[in-house]
Amino acid sequence: MTHVICACAPKARCPRTLKYLLGIANKSWIISFDWILESLEKGQVLAEEDFIVVGDEAVQCDTNACAKSRYDTGKLFDGSKFYLAGAFNAPGPTKADLTNLI
Repeated sequence: MTHVICACAPKARCPRTLKYLLGIANKSWIISFDWILESLEKGQVLAEEDFIVVGDEAVQCDTNACAKSRYDTGKLFDGSKFYLAGAFNAPGPTKADLTNLI
């Protein structure tokens, strides 16, 4: 995946979704839907940097995780170990979703 398009204003916070987190882990562009609208309006693909999402609503602060992950040369969880335990019931993510994210 190269881009995750979020329903929020540029330089704003978006809802925290599994796709959003996968985009961060994948170093994808995480940008507002306005990027598409303004690109269509101007008749060309605009630079993504002006539309990067600055955080998510769950944290309520500008973490800049999208930009940090995009420009970091390392792997997000390199050298880390995880143990997943629990029921993983809806509406939360499944164990397979979390494994894929990690």
